[in-house]
Amino acid sequence: MRCAATQMKSCNDRPEARRPTRAGADASLRRVPIEFITADLEVCPIRHVPVSPRGLADFGIHFSSVIHQNTPVRILGFILVGIGLLCGSVDAQTNSPPAELTSRVLEVAGHVEYVSDGGTNWQTASPGLTLQPGARVRTREQSRAAVQLSDRSVIRLNERTTLQILPPRRAEKKHFGLPAGSIYFFNREKPADVEFDTPLAAGAIRGTEFLLEVAEAGGATHLALMDGLVELSTHDEEISIRRGEELHLAPGQLAKKNALLNANTVIQWALYYPAVLNPDELDLNTNEQSVLGDCVKNYRAGDLLGALNAWPTNQSFTNTGARILRAQLLLAVGRVTDAEQLLAQMPDSVPSVAALRELISVVRADAGYSPQTNREKSGSEWLAHSYALQARADLPAARDAARNAVKFAPQSGFAHARLAELEFSFGNRRAALEELKQAYTLSPRLAPAYSLQGFTLLDQGLPGMALVHFDHARELDAALGSAWLGRGLCLLRQGKFAEARESFQAAAALEPQRGLFRSYLGKAASELGDAKAAEKEFRLAKTLDANDPTAWLYSALHLWQENRLNAAIRDLEASIARNDNRAAFRSRLLLDGDRSVRSANLAAIYDDAGLTDVSRHTAARSVTEDYGNFSGHLFLSDSLRSDENANRFDLRLETARQSELLVANLLAPPGAGNLSQNLSQRDHIRFFDEKPVGVSSLTEYSSRGDWRENGTVFGSVGGFSYAFDAAYASLNGWQPNGQSETRELTLTAKQRVTPDDEAYFQIGQFESAAGDVANHYDPSQAKTNFVVNEKQEPTLYAGWHHAWSPGSHTLLLLGRLTDRLSFQDADANFFWLRNFGGPIAEVVTRTSPQNDIPFAEDFRSEFTLYSTELQQIWETDRQSLVLGGRWQSGDVDARADLSRGFPLTSDHLDASLERGNAYAYYSLQVLAPLRLIGGVSYDHLRFPMNADLAPLTAGEDSRDLVSPKAGLLFTPWERGLLRASYTKSLGGLYFDNSVRLEPTQIAGFNQAFRSLIPESVAGLVPGTEFETAGVGFDQSLASGTFFGIEAEWLTSDGRRAVGAVTNSQPAAFFPPDSPASTREDLNFRERNLSAYIAQLLGDNFSVSARYRISEARLQTLFPEIPDTATGLAALEAGQRATLQQLSFAINFHHRCGAFARWESSWHHQNNADPAMIDDDFWQHDLLVGYRFPRRHAEVRLGVLNLFNQDYRLSPLNLHQELPRDRTFVASMRFNF
Repeated sequence: MRCAATQMKSCNDRPEARRPTRAGADASLRRVPIEFITADLEVCPIRHVPVSPRGLADFGIHFSSVIHQNTPVRILGFILVGIGLLCGSVDAQTNSPPAELTSRVLEVAGHVEYVSDGGTNWQTASPGLTLQPGARVRTREQSRAAVQLSDRSVIRLNERTTLQILPPRRAEKKHFGLPAGSIYFFNREKPADVEFDTPLAAGAIRGTEFLLEVAEAGGATHLALMDGLVELSTHDEEISIRRGEELHLAPGQLAKKNALLNANTVIQWALYYPAVLNPDELDLNTNEQSVLGDCVKNYRAGDLLGALNAWPTNQSFTNTGARILRAQLLLAVGRVTDAEQLLAQMPDSVPSVAALRELISVVRADAGYSPQTNREKSGSEWLAHSYALQARADLPAARDAARNAVKFAPQSGFAHARLAELEFSFGNRRAALEELKQAYTLSPRLAPAYSLQGFTLLDQGLPGMALVHFDHARELDAALGSAWLGRGLCLLRQGKFAEARESFQAAAALEPQRGLFRSYLGKAASELGDAKAAEKEFRLAKTLDANDPTAWLYSALHLWQENRLNAAIRDLEASIARNDNRAAFRSRLLLDGDRSVRSANLAAIYDDAGLTDVSRHTAARSVTEDYGNFSGHLFLSDSLRSDENANRFDLRLETARQSELLVANLLAPPGAGNLSQNLSQRDHIRFFDEKPVGVSSLTEYSSRGDWRENGTVFGSVGGFSYAFDAAYASLNGWQPNGQSETRELTLTAKQRVTPDDEAYFQIGQFESAAGDVANHYDPSQAKTNFVVNEKQEPTLYAGWHHAWSPGSHTLLLLGRLTDRLSFQDADANFFWLRNFGGPIAEVVTRTSPQNDIPFAEDFRSEFTLYSTELQQIWETDRQSLVLGGRWQSGDVDARADLSRGFPLTSDHLDASLERGNAYAYYSLQVLAPLRLIGGVSYDHLRFPMNADLAPLTAGEDSRDLVSPKAGLLFTPWERGLLRASYTKSLGGLYFDNSVRLEPTQIAGFNQAFRSLIPESVAGLVPGTEFETAGVGFDQSLASGTFFGIEAEWLTSDGRRAVGAVTNSQPAAFFPPDSPASTREDLNFRERNLSAYIAQLLGDNFSVSARYRISEARLQTLFPEIPDTATGLAALEAGQRATLQQLSFAINFHHRCGAFARWESSWHHQNNADPAMIDDDFWQHDLLVGYRFPRRHAEVRLGVLNLFNQDYRLSPLNLHQELPRDRTFVASMRFNF
C-alpha cells in the first residue's frame, strides 16, 4: 500500500495509509512519505490509555474493576479444566472392518485353479475373480497366486498350494484353511480378525505378517512370524508366536520355537525379480528356436508369465541358452531355488548366467556375489549390473550401465524400460518418455513400462490417465508392486483413501521387502484416521530399511497431525539426516530438492512448537539448499509475515516476503503449493493436498473490539488449482484515532498448460479506511483529525513457468497495479522557510511556537505500476546460477491542496516512474562443508522528484547503482552452520521494489527492504541505497537443543526533495503564500546482536529464550538551508536509541489436542533524546487452546499483557507493537 503524504510530529507523527501488495500475499504495498523531526516537543507524562468503547462492553463484559479484570484469567481456568476432561476422553481411532465376506484373486502366475463351495470341477482362475466362503484355490507346479480377503488381508500362494476360504466361525471373522503348501500372509486389520486352520493346528491372527508352510505328507507345519501375534491351538497345547519367532510342528511332537534370523530368506519365492535377459544372447539352435518360438516371442513382448505358460512341459533341454531362459522365467514366479539349481550347472563365464546371478544377489541383498570384470559385459550383464549399482546408491553409474545395456542390446525392450526408469529418477521426463516409446515398440506387454508411464502422468497431475496405465500394468503382471503403489497414489489423489489403502496393502504383500511400500501404507492409514495402524506401518518401514528417509518423513507428518509435535520434530530431523540415503533412487539434484522440502516442513513444525528462531533459520536454509524448489520460498514468506506488525505499517520485511511468495507460487506445480493469501504453510501441511474443494476460516477477536476474519476456498482439479480469499479487519489501535478497517478479495489460479509449462494468474481488490495508525512513542502524539482512504482495484498478475529439466526453470512475471489514495488532515505537517529579504532565516514546522494557525491538507493520488520480469534458474549438484532482469514503468497523478484558513497552494502533478534492473547470483559447493555465494545487480531508477509531500515539486530524479553480493555457508561439524553475507541494494519509489523475483536472501540474511528506517519515523525515501553485512552461527544437538548467535550491520543512505512554503514578501509578519522545495538527506545506521536457545522437553514441552540488543541512529540533514537559520538545529538533531529485549517462553502441547503457551518479555530502551524518557518493563502473555482431531479446527484463548503494563518505546528501534493494557484474545480456525 501507499502511505499518506503528511508531515506529522516528532519521531512518529506520520499516520500512513496501508495497502496490501498484490504480489501474492496479504502484503501491504504502500508509499510512506517524509516526516520532520524536532527536538522542542513537550512530551506528555505516561498515562494509562483507556480501552476503546468498542470493546467487550458491547457484549456486556467490562474490565472496569479488579474483579472483572481477572475474569479472563478465571475463564482460562475453566477452559483448561474443560480441555483436561476432553483430553481424558480422547482415544485412538480405528476403522471398523466391512461385514461382507467376498474375497478376490489378485495375482495369477502360471497354472492357478479354483473351485466353488462343494464343487469338484476345477477351473482356471484369473485376476479379479471373486471368491465366496467355501471356495478353494490351488497353484500347480511352478505357479504362484495372491488372494485378498474382504478385510484387505493378502495371502500369497506358493507353488503346489491349496487355500480354502472357509465360512467364519463367529460373526465378522475371516477364516481360511491351508491343507498343504505354503503361503505368505499380510494383514493390517483389527486384532483377532482372521482365523486359519491347518491339519495340525488352528490359529488366530492378530494384525500380523507371517509365512505358513504345510507339508503334503503328514501335515508338518512351519510358521515364521515377521510381525504381530499369532495364537495357535494344537491337540496338546496353546502357543503364542510373536514377532521375530518361528515355530515347527510335526505329528506326535511338541512344538519347537526359534528366533527368526532372516525373514527375507524364508519368503524368497514372494520377492519380485525383473527381467534382464536379452534373448539375442541365448544362441538357441534351430530345434530350440522352433520349439521355444512362442515362449521367446512372449518374452520379447515383455509377457514373462505368458512365456512361462508357453514353455513345453514334455521336453527337456540341455543347451545352455534354453536353460538360462528357463531360469529367468522361474525367477518371474519366485522359483529362486530352482533357478539357482539350473544356473549352478553353468559357469559364470557365460554372460547371461553372470547377469542372472548378479540379479539374484541384488534382490536378496547378498553382498557375497562378485561378477567377473576381466571381459566386456553383454547387454544382459549391463542391465543386471545397473540394479547392483543402484543398490549401492550410485545412481549416475546405474544410468550409465543402463545406457550400455541399450547400446549392446538395442532390440531389448527391458533395457529401454530400465533406462527410462533411471532417467525418470533424475527427473528427465522427456528422456524417460523417449525410452518408453522404444520399450513399448519392442515389448508391448512389458508391465514395468506401463507402470512407469503411469508415474510420469501422475507427475504431471493426471491421476485419471495414470490410473489406466497402472491398472494395465497390473493386468499384465499382478505381482508388480510398483503398479499397485501407483494405483494407490492415484486413488489418494482422487480422495478414495480406503481403496488406496487396499492397493498399498497389496503392494506391501507382493513385495514384502520394500520398506517404501510400508511407508505409503502407513500414509493411507493416517489419512483414514487409523493412527495405530499408521504408526505400526511406519515402525515396520523403519525396521525394513532404517536408512530410508521416507518412513521418517511420513511418520513426522502423521505425528504432527496427531499433535505430537516433539516426536514429529525428531522424526523429521531423522528423515533429513537420512536424506542422501535415497541416492539409489534419486539424483543428487533431486535429493537436494527433497532436503529442501523436508527442511520447509520442519521449519513449519518448529514454528508450531514455538521455536520461532529455529523455524526462521531452517526456512532460510531450505531456500539455499534448492533455490528451484517452491516449498522453502513458501515457508520463508510465511516466516517473514509473522515478524511484521499487526497494523502492517512498518514494512521493512515486506519486499522480501512478497518476492518469496511470488517465486513460490510460480515454481509450485498446480495443487502442490499454497496459492492462498490467507493460509499459512503450517495450515497447508498435508500428506495429499490436492482436493477439488477445501475451506478454511480464521476469526480473531480481542477485548479492545478488534475483529479479523479471513476465509479461503481453494482446491485443485487435474492440472488446475485455485484459491479465493476474503479478508476483513476492524482494528481500534492503541492510540486515539488509531482505528482502521480493511476489506480484501483475491482470486489466484494456476493451470498446467503442458507437462513443462504452467500459467499463473491473480486478480485482487483492496479497500482501506484508517486514522493515524503509525507507531508512536506516546499514544497522545497521534493525530485525531487525520483520515485516509485507499483503494486498489484491480490488481493483476500473470506469470509463466517453464521447466526445461530438473534444476532449469524459466519464470516470467507480469503485473499491473493501480492504487488510489486520498487523505484529509486538518492539522497537517508543513515546512515554512521564512525569509526576511535574504537567505532563509527561520524554519517553522507544525510544532514550532511560531505556528499559530494550523495548516490543512487535502491530498489525492493515483499510481499505476506496470512490471515485467524474466528469470532463469540453473542448478546442478554443486552449483546454481540465477539470472534475471526487470523493467517497470508507472504513472503518478497527484493533487495536493494546502490551506491555512484560506487556500494556500494547489498542486497537480503528472509524473512517471521507470526502473530497469539486471542481476546474477552464483553459488558453488567448493567443498562438502563449504558453499560460496556471489552476485551482482545493476539498478537504474528514474522517479518524480516529489509527488507526495505538499507542496508537490515538478521534475525528476534518478539513481544508478551497481550492487555487489557475497556470502558463505560453512558446516564445520555435524548440525553446525556458520553464515556470513555482505550486500548492497537499491530501494524503490513506492511498492515497485516489492514486485520482484530477484533473490532476497544471501546466506540466510535479508538483502531486500522496503525501507530500513521505520516508516513511523521517516516514511519512505525514494531511491535509498542499502548496505548490509551479517554473520551468524546456528547449532542443533541430537538431544533436541538448539542455539545460535547473529550479528547484523544495516545502513541506509537516502535523499529526497520535500515540499515547503515560504513568504513572497520579506517581512516578519507576512504569512506563507508561495510553494517551495528543499533537499533532505537521511542517513540511518542499525547494529543488531541477537542470541537464542531452545530445548525440546520430553514429548509435550518446549522452552525457548531469546536476547536481542539493537542500536539505531538517524541523522537528518537539510544541505540547502543555511546553518544560520533558526530552527534548523532542531530539525538536524540526530536520533539514537538502544533497545534490549529478552524473552522466555514455555510451550505445552498434548496429543489430545490441548496446548498452552506462556511468554514473558523484557524491554529496556535508552533514548538520546531527553524528551523521550527511558523505559524498562516486563509483559507476560498466556495462551491456551485446543486442536480438534486431524487439525480440522482450533480454538485459542488468551490474555496478553497479563499484569496491565503500559510502556513508552521510540519507534526508531523497530519492534513489534505491544498491547498497552490487559487484553483478552480469542480465535477460531477451521480447515476442511
